[in-house]
Amino acid sequence: MSVTDLDIAQVVYNLYWDTSKLDQIIDPDGVCVGIKRFPEAAVVCFRGSTTFLDWVRDFEDFAQMVDDPDLGGVHPGFIEGMHDILEQVRPDPEKPTIITGHSLGAARAWIYAALLAEHDTVMAGDRIVVFGSPLPGAQKIKELVTPYAKTAYKNRHDPVCDVPFTIPYLDPYVFPWTNTRLNISPPSNDPWGVFADHHFQLYLQAITAQAQ
Repeated sequence: MSVTDLDIAQVVYNLYWDTSKLDQIIDPDGVCVGIKRFPEAAVVCFRGSTTFLDWVRDFEDFAQMVDDPDLGGVHPGFIEGMHDILEQVRPDPEKPTIITGHSLGAARAWIYAALLAEHDTVMAGDRIVVFGSPLPGAQKIKELVTPYAKTAYKNRHDPVCDVPFTIPYLDPYVFPWTNTRLNISPPSNDPWGVFADHHFQLYLQAITAQAQ
């Protein structure tokens, strides 16, 4: 049996709320990565924002890109620590890698996948599956992730999937793939307001319903 999107979503959930179910946790420089090894593939999951440092990086120079030597234009907060992760989290040469994450973790998933591609370590069967992803950077990242099978989920009107906003001719952020839309509504009294569609529990609920 292959690793399903529901399996992957459960790994994302566990990295937030039940890390005992993961095989390995790596957290250098505030970039938290969980690894779950299935017989068919290894899932590398980047955690979304939970710490003060995460939120600082989310909003760091929010619209202004930096130029990375491997990736070209990239969000300065999303790229922080990712070259160290590339050195510490290496794909299993014997099985495919599935790269995933939610929110900030989804942006880091795109970046990690692009770094692997830039260093010629993509193999047949490698996948990217992300949930509620912001735009990680410019055109080169989109080009680098071309070899992967890709799925990007957006729940309803999740505004995180539309940021950072692009300033024409100055900050050309692009999304690496087309979003697959989900449609799970949050409670009417959700305190997150316009960000209520971004809750990962809604993504998990939608993927669970699809699998039934």
